[in-house]
Amino acid sequence: MDIESLLNLVGESHILMETSDQGIYQAVMDSIAACENIEINSGDGVDINGMPIEPHPTWCNILKAVSTVSRYAKNLNHPIAHKFEALLGSFNRQLRLEETKSMKETVLTDFFQRL
Repeated sequence: MDIESLLNLVGESHILMETSDQGIYQAVMDSIAACENIEINSGDGVDINGMPIEPHPTWCNILKAVSTVSRYAKNLNHPIAHKFEALLGSFNRQLRLEETKSMKETVLTDFFQRL
């Protein structure tokens, strides 16, 4: 295979011949509109490949998962399971520490309406 055939693939040149100026213009305008609307819509929940984007799990969901896996690992009698249980415990403590650091200080009067 020579360099010319590598740079100008037959399939790609065939696609370029079928595309009209109006089609290219419409694709560019659609792309511009999508970029402008991404901030308004926060995206459409679909990734580049058309697959739906899963939302990140919440802090509460992560703690539930860690608790469930820890209970399972606790019943296993294997050295790796014990190490894994210790790692999950450390991860659980780290999550709770981060939550505590992100809390906002309040005073009792913040919860009462002023007249």
